Amino acid sequence: IARIARAALSPPTPLPSAAQRPPHSDRFAAMGPDSSLASFTDIVGAERISIGGRVSILSGSSLHSAHGAPITIGNRCRFGQFVTLDAHHGITIGDRAQFGDLVAVVDHWGPAHEGMSPPAGGPVAIREGAWVGDAAIIGPGVTIGAGARVMPRAVVIDDVAPGATVTGNPALAVDA
Repeated sequence: IARIARAALSPPTPLPSAAQRPPHSDRFAAMGPDSSLASFTDIVGAERISIGGRVSILSGSSLHSAHGAPITIGNRCRFGQFVTLDAHHGITIGDRAQFGDLVAVVDHWGPAHEGMSPPAGGPVAIREGAWVGDAAIIGPGVTIGAGARVMPRAVVIDDVAPGATVTGNPALAVDA
């Protein structure tokens, strides 16, 4: 039992060091210390993507920046597998935000290709400490407040107040 207690109280395993960062991480606008992108992460427009320190992005995720739109990810963020960030207007993610698997954050609806004019939509902001559950969709022009919780499979098309919990399609606030 003492061995189990010591293991539970031991510090967490550190993220990969700068020497273990993914190849081509120097292409990013910024990449903080101890951040990691798993293999099979699809990156488009890396020169417009800034990633803070101690960020972890798991395999199968996509970071797409087009039309000069920035993607800014704060410190200590965690992204599950197959998360999509698709920016044509801009996506900003605050410190300590967490994302489950299969989450999509899009700042536009409809087709969008480099060379076409930017599609209709607006910037997305996900504030510090927000939590986004598996398979949730965050739509264009939305702000998710600090500490807010987006439940799995929710489709968010309106702003979410700080500390609020939303669920459903379309996502609505639930009483605490």
